[in-house]
Order: sequence, then C-alpha cells, then structure tokens
Amino acid sequence: MPSVQVLLVEDDLRVREVLAAYLEVDGYTVALASDGQEGYDLAMAEPPALIVTDIMMPRMDGVTMVRRLRQTPQHRATPVLLISGHSDPPVDPELRTGPLLYIAKPVTLGGFLGALRKLLRTAEEPG
Repeated sequence: MPSVQVLLVEDDLRVREVLAAYLEVDGYTVALASDGQEGYDLAMAEPPALIVTDIMMPRMDGVTMVRRLRQTPQHRATPVLLISGHSDPPVDPELRTGPLLYIAKPVTLGGFLGALRKLLRTAEEPG
C-alpha cells in the first residue's frame, strides 16, 4: 500500500515533532508547516491526502486555513483532523463540507492514530 501524504500544521515545535514521529512510525509521509499560512501554501502547491492542524496558531489559525482550503475544488473533500487545547470543537458549517474530526490536546498515540484511521475510512466511504 502506498504511503498516505499528510500535511501536519502545528506551531509548537515539540508537538509538531512528536506528531510527525507518530505519523512516520505508522507509515505516513509527512509534510510540515508551522502556521496556517504556510500550511495553506503547501496544501495548494502539493495537495495532501489528509490534513492535521492545530487550531490556535500565529499568522493564520487552523480554522481559517481549513475554511480557505475548503473554498477550492481540490480541497473540498480533503479529510481534516483539527487538534486544539480547548475541549469544544469549532462550530463552522463551512468546515464540514468535507470529512472532519476534532480531538483535544493532550494527544495520545492511540487516540491520534485511531482518529486518523477513522477519518480516512470516512473519506473512503461512498456518497
């Protein structure tokens, strides 16, 4: 099975390194961005199969990045995993035009990889 390309957008270097290691150990190919603007630019240049993003970041937050990406044809259905230090997920219907899951920090290996697998299964379902 070919590796799934994941765009990981996280401003905290330590969290970004840990999540990237989780992804790589599980066989994913990872592209890294440190804020929403960089993530948006990378996603537009080379569309990933899945986006994992923090919500609160400088320059452009994760919600704004996903909202902007969802407005483009190539990203309307890209699966997105939102990660935040807050327990309440953002309520934004524009984000839900494609597969979306939300998990709160702190993120465990099992919870993180389980959410990714669920998100990918949801994205593969017809209809």
